[in-house]
Amino acid sequence: MLTILHWFIKLQLTDTLTSGASIQNNLPYSLQGIKDTFSGSGPNTWVIGTSIAAIILLSLVAAWQFQSIKSRRVHNQENPYTLFKQLLDHLELSAADKKLLRRMAHQGRLRHPAMCLLSPGLLHWASTLWQKEKGPNTITPKIQNQLNHIAIKLYDHHA
Repeated sequence: MLTILHWFIKLQLTDTLTSGASIQNNLPYSLQGIKDTFSGSGPNTWVIGTSIAAIILLSLVAAWQFQSIKSRRVHNQENPYTLFKQLLDHLELSAADKKLLRRMAHQGRLRHPAMCLLSPGLLHWASTLWQKEKGPNTITPKIQNQLNHIAIKLYDHHA
């Protein structure tokens, strides 16, 4: 589209700088009609030119908006940490419990952290991975009690 506009501007400049006869002989009939339409300097030329520019601009803005919305949707759907965050936001857990689960998922390097919320067994598995990753002193009795409290709240079962 920009190439056509560039060609059109070049055609207008060439037409005004040189004799119009040499350019008119080289143009096909359909392009000659377009050139004749835009060669005047009346109000119709400005209206048509402005309309074309507005249509091009609106098309580019609409395409850009569509692409940005599409990329945001894909990013939200494919990001496991976004899913985990959204799940934690919907659970009725305290801020300290959510923070512990986030820390466990991050430090345990879980590829899909939302898995630890599916069952008490998977919560225990995630805490075991966390302990293997960070060392045996990672899960203190206080943290274990907090994990058990989370498991009881979520599943009515100990982790």
